[in-house]
Amino acid sequence: MSAVTACPGYHCVTQPDGTKVRCKTAGDEYFHYCTNASGNVIQRDPQTKVWKQLTYSGGVMSFGSSVWSSWTAARKIKISR
Repeated sequence: MSAVTACPGYHCVTQPDGTKVRCKTAGDEYFHYCTNASGNVIQRDPQTKVWKQLTYSGGVMSFGSSVWSSWTAARKIKISR
C-alpha cells in the first residue's frame, strides 16, 4: 500500500482580510502540512480563521504570528515613503 504525495508547487490561501498567502503543501494523504515561501510551517487557526506560523518551544506547539504580518508591515512602510 502506498500513499499519494501532496500536490507539488505553490498555491495561494486567503486570510480573512483578503490578503493572499503563497504556500506549499508537503507530505501525503495521511500526513501533510503547509509551509510559507520562507519554509516556515503554517496552519489555519480554527478559531480566528487566520493562517499563522507554528512555533515549538518546551515540547509544546502553538500558533505564532499571522503569516506575512511582518512582510505586510514592511510593505506599508515602503508604500508610505
